[in-house]
Amino acid sequence: MPWEEGTAANASRQLFREWIARVGDGNAEDRQILSALSDFIAMHGDSRFSNIAAELPNSNIKHRAGYFEIEDGKRLYLFNRASLTEAAAGYGRDRVIRTLETYNVLAKTDSGRRQKNYRLPGGGSTRFFVIDPDKLDAERGGE
Repeated sequence: MPWEEGTAANASRQLFREWIARVGDGNAEDRQILSALSDFIAMHGDSRFSNIAAELPNSNIKHRAGYFEIEDGKRLYLFNRASLTEAAAGYGRDRVIRTLETYNVLAKTDSGRRQKNYRLPGGGSTRFFVIDPDKLDAERGGE
C-alpha cells in the first residue's frame, strides 16, 4: 500500500522537532565543552584545587588542576593550562578557550590576555584561566 502524500515529510519534521527538543539548538560542541568543565569541577573541586590565598601550598593536593579563589562569596576556579585541556578531553585548548570567550565564562583576565597572573602559595607566580562555574551551568540551560 503506498504512503499518502506528505507522510514522509511530516514524519521527518516530527523527528527533527524531537531531536531539537532533546539536544537543543545552537552549537552542540560548545554545550559539550561547558558540560565537561562543569563535570570536572563537580568531580575534582576539592581534591585537585586549593585556595590561592593560602600562605603555603596544600601538600594534600595530588595531580593539581589549579586553585580556587573566593570573591564576593563565590568560588572561582583557576585552571592551569594542562587541566583545562584534560577537563574538556577531545577538544583542543584553542577550541575550549573560544567557547569560554563566546559564553563569557572567563571571570578574570589580564589586559590583552585570556589568563590572569596570580601569586602562588609559598612564592612564585603563574597564569590561570579563571572560570566562573555559574556561567557554565547558565549557558547549558541549567541541565
